[in-house]
Amino acid sequence: MKSTDDFDKFLINNFQKDENHIEDGGFTDKVLRNLPLVEPSLKLKRNLILYLACTIAVLIFIISSGYKSLLISMTDIFSNGFHLIKPSFISVVVILIFIGVSACIARIEYDKNII
Repeated sequence: MKSTDDFDKFLINNFQKDENHIEDGGFTDKVLRNLPLVEPSLKLKRNLILYLACTIAVLIFIISSGYKSLLISMTDIFSNGFHLIKPSFISVVVILIFIGVSACIARIEYDKNII
């Protein structure tokens, strides 16, 4: 058997990073110079809004005793898991919502797509 077959050559040719640089006579530099710059203060404001929103959400969660239902749901899921009983629908929904919201916040922070 050959060390590289036709499919390997195909993969190498199609997924190798393209290193061809075409001279454009300074067009790219002109376009980049004319793009608006993102001000550092705007980035700071976005981060501040994110941190404030998270802090307010946590405070509302604590004040409204939301942690109790989360704790009860997690305890219910783990105790049912240990006793090989199906977890209740409500406890699974609470955990899935918690995980979903956490993932959304992390994704927004990663993409910086705030506002």
